[in-house]
Amino acid sequence: MSQQESWLSHNSGFELIGQSFRKNRGIISRMKRSLSSTAKAHPLPFISHSRVESTSIDWLNHSKIEESSSGPATPISLNYSPTITSNYSYTHYSSPPTSHVSLDYHANEYSPYLSPVMKHSFIDTPSTSLTPIGSYPTENKSIVPSPTQSRLDAMNSKPLHVPTPAMYWSVSETEGIRLPSLRAHSSVVVDEQMYVFGGANEDECSNTLYIMELDTLSWSQPRVSGSIPPPCRAHSMTYEEETGNLYVFGGGDSEDYFNHIYVLDIHTLYWTYPTTTGTPPCKRRAHVAAIWNGELYVFGGGDGKKALNDLYKLSLGSLVWSTVDTTGVCPPPRGYHSGTLVGDKWLIYGGSDGTAHYGELDILDMNTLEWKSVKLNVNIPRLAHAAINIGSYLCVIGGHDGSQYCNDLFMLNLVNMCWETKRVCGQAPLPRGYHSCVFYDSRIFLFGGYNGCHYFNDVFILDLSSYAYLPQISNFKIGSL
Repeated sequence: MSQQESWLSHNSGFELIGQSFRKNRGIISRMKRSLSSTAKAHPLPFISHSRVESTSIDWLNHSKIEESSSGPATPISLNYSPTITSNYSYTHYSSPPTSHVSLDYHANEYSPYLSPVMKHSFIDTPSTSLTPIGSYPTENKSIVPSPTQSRLDAMNSKPLHVPTPAMYWSVSETEGIRLPSLRAHSSVVVDEQMYVFGGANEDECSNTLYIMELDTLSWSQPRVSGSIPPPCRAHSMTYEEETGNLYVFGGGDSEDYFNHIYVLDIHTLYWTYPTTTGTPPCKRRAHVAAIWNGELYVFGGGDGKKALNDLYKLSLGSLVWSTVDTTGVCPPPRGYHSGTLVGDKWLIYGGSDGTAHYGELDILDMNTLEWKSVKLNVNIPRLAHAAINIGSYLCVIGGHDGSQYCNDLFMLNLVNMCWETKRVCGQAPLPRGYHSCVFYDSRIFLFGGYNGCHYFNDVFILDLSSYAYLPQISNFKIGSL
């Protein structure tokens, strides 16, 4: 028995107490959110601001763009022009710090793109005809309605004010240390903690590990040891639950690209740089990675000269790299796309090769290793966004659409493969890309990012609120697969 296993076996009581404390803390946190949401005032309208326009995109091919860790990238000209209907309308709203706002995202047959529209948190519904309780006697004598009946009659005499289902954005006031502004970092959630590693800003590229306690919204910078990875951005960080390890692969710093892998034991906070064999991927960044059946899969990215669409896997037991042969039509080369594992399907969405900007969805069956391209009802180009699986939906937040940064929320119904709209209220984050999002306790936590001019270190929380049931949807079939 190892020293760590021995400690756990002799301290199982303390471990159970800690689990109980974390559970109770989470329950208290949900109660506070519930109480605060019921006391929300009616949202106030405000003057809207358009999305931040920028052509300063962190492209895969650094020969097309001058870039360094000491400053933002040099703007380049974009020749891409997405196909949009002539009546396309798209306005983004951002609020001053004291405003409470409400955004509704609507789409119709005339404007297939989704555009937010200002609305109040509550709507007037038509008068509802309530069935009286019992009936009045027919005898000729004076009847005095009961207090309950009087209240029902009063309700029938005027419209009802019924809150509509909505999600709520809020900016979080965090505790603990103050984090630097970061973009192209990585974040994962483990239990009630969010781990953030790497990233860059106008001053430097980072190799620091930060942890946020998601129940208390408190940041800390833990002391780590071992073989710490070099500063990097646009890398991947993937968590394996069985071993409690975080795997950091690839990334880069300025014009340097990496294909090494580092492992962090979250129990000991000890970094290792294992020796691997086999055929490793070429150096790259802006790729995606996922762990399936004890193997780390890596897809796409860019090597500084071109975008990639190759697929590799690393056996986490033997630490042997190998290429993966697939069937079907492989997605075009790309980087800054998202890769979301839903069951045994790996969903690849968006990205760019430096010229084209993708809005399609490609799915890799992890059992058969067959690629399938899915036709969506609307093509929404997006790169440097965040994508999270919540129940039977793929939630896409922010990113760059090929012409400007966005702060919108799109939800793809994975059953019928159609983009849907949900009502979103509150103070939304400013348009941005290269941010990170994690999901915990019916909330999406967004951290950091970049909008072509500014780097961010803020934390926004999207509370599912009345849509909190969505994560419970687990028994569904993805499209026609």
